[in-house]
Amino acid sequence: MRLGERATVQERNAFEEWMQKVVFEMETGYGLHPEDLPDCGYADWHAAGLEPQEAAREAVDICMSLD
Repeated sequence: MRLGERATVQERNAFEEWMQKVVFEMETGYGLHPEDLPDCGYADWHAAGLEPQEAAREAVDICMSLD
């Protein structure tokens, strides 16, 4: 899933709020920012109900597996 033109304002706002929490978790837990990592499926993870902490860990795990 991607937050495209069909996403409602509420859906976009909910995703943006969730993503801010992901950024916080990444910065405080790993010293990274999502822009430091390869593209990940954040919108899909949000839609699947992952908690921000889980999404941050998943993104870092994906990055580490690319090394």
